[in-house]
Order: sequence, then structure tokens, then C-alpha cells
Amino acid sequence: MGGVIFIQDTPTAFERFRAAGIDTDFYMSAHGQKEFMLDFELGKIDMNQFCIEMAKAAGREYISKEEAQYCWQGFFKEAPIERLHALLELKERYHLGLLTNTNPCMMEFADSERLSADRLPISHYFHSLFRSYEMGLYKPDKEIYLMALERDGMLPEETLFVDDAIKNIEGACAVGIHGLHVPTNEDWRPALAEYLRTH
Repeated sequence: MGGVIFIQDTPTAFERFRAAGIDTDFYMSAHGQKEFMLDFELGKIDMNQFCIEMAKAAGREYISKEEAQYCWQGFFKEAPIERLHALLELKERYHLGLLTNTNPCMMEFADSERLSADRLPISHYFHSLFRSYEMGLYKPDKEIYLMALERDGMLPEETLFVDDAIKNIEGACAVGIHGLHVPTNEDWRPALAEYLRTH
């Protein structure tokens, strides 16, 4: 979702977490989330427990749900409307699923009318949403791809996975899914159009 569907603003999110007292270098490295951050995205802890754990990590007595949401939602910069409209066009021809490592704070924003200029939630643009915290799995674990395939009756050889992380592409390819890597925040429409034209 981040870096592909919406423009991801990692510096702003990290600045907000650091202002709250979180060591982003430790908990939110380029290799993925750690400890309670990862537990949140795997659905092992709920929103209330996340706030408790975040406060502990920050050396504070209390962090509100609103502050936690503010930190996480710093990752959202904008959802380019032309990309969302391209998804609607693709949705008419293909079965479209969103497979994302995410958490309730992020989805609170993404699946609301605040996401885009169309004032439509992200669920409007896909047939299915596969969220890590609901599945108890995390990309690039091959099991998350297999679960998504099974849930929607998709065949790996007929499925294309688009992502901005090479490791996630490799995870998909390991179970027979085709992969298309697009750099973070770059417009994926030309690369996808070329792929569909040549395959």
C-alpha cells in the first residue's frame, strides 16, 4: 500500500515517532518493524496494548490512541488520483487484491473518505483487502501469499504481485506468483502496462 498506492512520507512519520520518544532506528529499520511494532502489524496486540507498549518504549506513562494514529499516519503523503482511477479500470478487467503489511492505525485512514480526492476508501478500489494484522502473517512470509491465493481462489501462475520491496517480490515468486518491482513512490502504471502488453 505505502509507496505504491499512496506516496509514502517516511521522514515525517519517523519525525513524529521520534518526537513521541520512539527510537525509530531500532524499532522501524529498513529491514522492517521490530518487537511491539511488529506485533501490532501481525495482530498479536490490539490498539490499547500498542499504546501501552509504545509508552513503555518511549519512557512515558501514557500515549493516547490519537497520538499513536498521528505518528503512524505521518506515512501518508497523498494518494495520486490518477493511480486510483487506474485501479478502477484494472478492476473492471482483473481480480484486484491489496496485500499489505499494515495495522489498524494505518487502515483507519486508508479505509476512510480521507484517503483521496474522490472521498472514497481504499476498499472501493479493490475486490479484496489482505491485511497483515488480520492474517497474522507478514510479507515476505510465503504463507501470507498462499493464504491470499486460497481465500480468493486465485492461481499463482495467473497472479501478478506488484510491490516496491524486492524481498516481498521474492517471497511472492517463491510460491509461483509473478512479480513486478516498482521503486518506492514511483508511478507503476507504465511498467504495469508494459508487463500486461508483453505477457
